[in-house]
Amino acid sequence: MQRKDKEYLKLHLQPGCFFDNTEDLLAYSYDAQRIEAMPEAVCLPRTTEEVSAVMAYCYARGIPVVPRGAGTGMTGGAVPVCQ
Repeated sequence: MQRKDKEYLKLHLQPGCFFDNTEDLLAYSYDAQRIEAMPEAVCLPRTTEEVSAVMAYCYARGIPVVPRGAGTGMTGGAVPVCQ
């Protein structure tokens, strides 16, 4: 993910709903199974419009998206592992 992608996403989310610093990303780098992989960024859209904007942008730019709930899963499904 390039800097311009992060800037676009941050601009289209409410304040405090985009993270790209290591301290904040650490909480999203594992699930209950303790499978670990650091995401490049975390978006927390609060409205349908924000979800749509994030998903449309990421799709158009080929940026992978990993949906996440509470991170309590035991399968690694909420961990951003690229293959």
